[in-house]
Amino acid sequence: MKLARLIFLDDGTVKVKMLVFGAKAKWQLDEGQHTLHVVGAKGNDEALTVVELTANRLVIHDAANPSRQNEVYVPVD
Repeated sequence: MKLARLIFLDDGTVKVKMLVFGAKAKWQLDEGQHTLHVVGAKGNDEALTVVELTANRLVIHDAANPSRQNEVYVPVD
């Protein structure tokens, strides 16, 4: 998954690009619960804990996999 590139668009869409494959999902931020929900095309909802959210970066933690390293996303042009 380290080769995957996730692009969070402001219309609530996530574009996933991995090598020559691609997919789309939907995202929704629950500010009150500090949770980012990513819903795949099959309806599977992955809830991720938001560790940090600023204009310059998003840091999330997968609570379902506590040993997994936090993921950091930064804006791109």
